[in-house]
Amino acid sequence: MTVKPGWEGRYFEDFEVGDIYRCRLGRTVTEADNIWFTLLTNNTNQIHFNNEYGKRTEFGKCLINSALTLAIVAGMGLAAVDEYERIITTSKAPWSDGVQRSDHPVWKEKFGRAMALVDAAVALSARGGQLYEEFARRSVAGLEPFSAERALRLNNMYFMAENQVWEAIELMLRSAGSRHSAEGSRLLRYFRDLVTSRTVSDQFEL
Repeated sequence: MTVKPGWEGRYFEDFEVGDIYRCRLGRTVTEADNIWFTLLTNNTNQIHFNNEYGKRTEFGKCLINSALTLAIVAGMGLAAVDEYERIITTSKAPWSDGVQRSDHPVWKEKFGRAMALVDAAVALSARGGQLYEEFARRSVAGLEPFSAERALRLNNMYFMAENQVWEAIELMLRSAGSRHSAEGSRLLRYFRDLVTSRTVSDQFEL
């Protein structure tokens, strides 16, 4: 895959399968996103979509669906791994007589660990979705209630997955080199976005 500088001025025949075009635009997660995702996943917890209900809770407002937060965080982790791979395949390891970082055992270990952490977070997210479907099905069928313990089990699975992505991105940022942790770098932006997620959501961790 090749990262192209921009799409302006290109004709149809200039585009190739696998080309990547980076977008500089940000995207704010809105209340509508939260409600749509909650309804799409058949989540019936009113804390995610009923403002009047949310006002009567200890939080005083609706909360972002944890599964939505995790989906975004896992996506950031996968994107960060792609960016880190680009960095280590295009830069030399220091004090190594010109050896590519991707060929150096130290960076191989870091890249492998980062990939494993993000893969584990994605797998944990998928498992959380499976459990949610099972708990909801049994609750609707009148077999077992969707208890607070089950809700906390899912919530803490999401926090664990977020922590794995955090560890992976922190590891990649520290080993990518100073140029790739400077202001405006893509890896640093992923790190900052994840910091924002953690400072907002972790206050609800139990």
